[in-house]
Amino acid sequence: MQTIMRETEKLLETLGYVEEPMGLFFTDQQPEGGYHPKENTPLTREREEAGQIDFAGMRDKWSCILGHIRLARKKRDTAWFAADHYGCMGGSFFAGFTNPALERNAYFVSTGIPGSGQRGERYMPSPEAMHVFLADCDAGPAPAKYCVVKPLSLFTEGEEPLVILFFARPEALFGLTALLWFTTGKTDSIAFPFGAGCTNIISWPLRFMRDGEDKAVLGAADLSCRKFMQPDEMSLAIPLDLYRRMLAAVPESALPDKSWDEVRKKAARSAAVWGKTEK
Repeated sequence: MQTIMRETEKLLETLGYVEEPMGLFFTDQQPEGGYHPKENTPLTREREEAGQIDFAGMRDKWSCILGHIRLARKKRDTAWFAADHYGCMGGSFFAGFTNPALERNAYFVSTGIPGSGQRGERYMPSPEAMHVFLADCDAGPAPAKYCVVKPLSLFTEGEEPLVILFFARPEALFGLTALLWFTTGKTDSIAFPFGAGCTNIISWPLRFMRDGEDKAVLGAADLSCRKFMQPDEMSLAIPLDLYRRMLAAVPESALPDKSWDEVRKKAARSAAVWGKTEK
């Protein structure tokens, strides 16, 4: 990790971007401290079908995975999630703690829970469309008890991220995507699929990795997670192996050239308007 951190610092300097990326991984060891959702009853399809889940009673414990990650970003600390600390029913599935997904999720994100009288989120047109999406992005059960997200510099010896997470506005993102295309030589090496904020930093990257697809994932277009992002900010999730190759490709890429220097000036202007994230 020390080599990755040194090369990452050089990349951030080139990009004119000051926020350290986060790393996501799974472990069976519960992190000490950090930010996490309230403890809640684990969710399973079996308990849902048996009518054993009190959704109304659990509502005051709902929270967003991106909200906890946002706090970890601000405080340079750890965010973690588990089968009994998942935030919401979607987050529990997208982090791999509920598998298969609850049937209720297909209705909640689309047309609404039957008989509830409540309007659904309308992010998908029908439960059937949601079923297709949930099957497509399913990366399988979580590989360990805890999903952990923390700054790369906080990784200790023996820890290694599965996915590198950048949270940035377009100018810095365009530098990263230019580097990504140069690294892979593939026009489809960035995916921008439908999903919740946590889907695009956990489920989709892990699903592409499982299937051997060399892709980074752009995200944070979910309307419900936008409150936890800075203005114009998006996420970019990059598998570790691909990120290592990107770091090695920097010297021969366009980033050291004049074309990037011109864009970097716009990053500085963006920082003057929004502040803090970019130089």
